[in-house]
Formats: sequence, C-alpha cells, structure tokens
Amino acid sequence: MAAGEPGASSPRGSLARSTDDRLLDATGEVLARVGWSQVTMAAVAAAADVSRQTLYKRFGSRAELAQAYVLREADRLVVVVESAIAQRADDPRAAIAAAFDVFLGAAAEHPLVRAIVGDRDGSAGGDELLELVTIRGRSVLDTAAHHLAAILRDTWPALTPSAADLAAEIAVRLAISTAALPDGPAALNGGRLAEGLAPYLERELGTTLRS
Repeated sequence: MAAGEPGASSPRGSLARSTDDRLLDATGEVLARVGWSQVTMAAVAAAADVSRQTLYKRFGSRAELAQAYVLREADRLVVVVESAIAQRADDPRAAIAAAFDVFLGAAAEHPLVRAIVGDRDGSAGGDELLELVTIRGRSVLDTAAHHLAAILRDTWPALTPSAADLAAEIAVRLAISTAALPDGPAALNGGRLAEGLAPYLERELGTTLRS
C-alpha cells in the first residue's frame, strides 16, 4: 500500500485493493494469451474494462505493474505451500516434499512461469520477467523467503529464527530454479529436493526425518 493511501480497514482502502486485484487479474489474463512483450498497459486496461488513466493511476508504469503482479502471485503460491506444510506438520520430511511438489505443480500451470520458461530466446519478453524475479526483483525472493520462514517457525517452534530463515532461503531458491528449468531431470521432484533440506532440518529439529 502506498504511503498516504487509506488504511486497510477503510472503504476507500478496500476499494483500492479491489481495483488493484482486478487490474492484476487482467494482467494474468493477457499474459496467458501472449508473451510478456505484448502485455501493454493498453491491453491490460482493456482486459480489465477500465481506462488507461485508471491503470496508470494505480500503477505508474509497466515496470511497476509487472513487479506488483509478480509479488502478488508469489504470495499466492506461498499460501498453497503453507497448506501443504500444515497438513503434514507431524512429518517434516513429507511436509517439505509436499510443499515442493505443490509449488512446482502450481508453477507449471501459472502464466507467469510459463511465460518465463516458454520463451527460450527472450523474444517474447520472458527474460525481462525472469530478471525481475531474480535480479531487479530481489524483494520478490526476500518476501517469499520471509513468508516461508514464518510458516516454518509457526509449524515447528523448535526451529530457531536463524534456522528457519536459512531453510526458507534455500527452499525458495531451489523451488524457483527448478520451476524455471522444467527440462531438468524428471526425478527432480519434491521428494528429491526435500532430501537436500532433510539433514539440516533433522539436526535443527532434533528428530529423525522419514525417508
């Protein structure tokens, strides 16, 4: 929420968020049909059935729109991961494996990820999105890792904040790199990825993780 914008509980604040969600939904709809290079402010405004003036008022530029869209979708994927972990809280090994699996499954169908991985030569703008996520969008990685660390601490209170932060950072980077390279080994699924975190979590939780 921008500085000076109405608070979360105010009607105007709720309306602004509703408008933003509508515009970001429209961004995803356009991206699902065309490459990112063709996702123009005019196309998004048309898909949302609003004026370009309204779109520019909420997001001052195409770059700002892109970052807002990436951040929101990252948050939504984290919610999916949180559910997978919560359902298997008594088995950390299975929880982490399921979290990777549900993330990779959701990412495979997501227009953002498909736009990045489906554009091999960068001509459709996929490179621009990938750079936003991995370089200019450092805040995207930070936000996802921060949210995941909080989930890990809530699920397993025995984890220290530093241990949860490190595990979350590793998990986010593994998940994103695997989603962005779908042509990798077929066996590189949630279970295999979880093996990389299992020894660390085993030590920090003081329990034997199931194989």
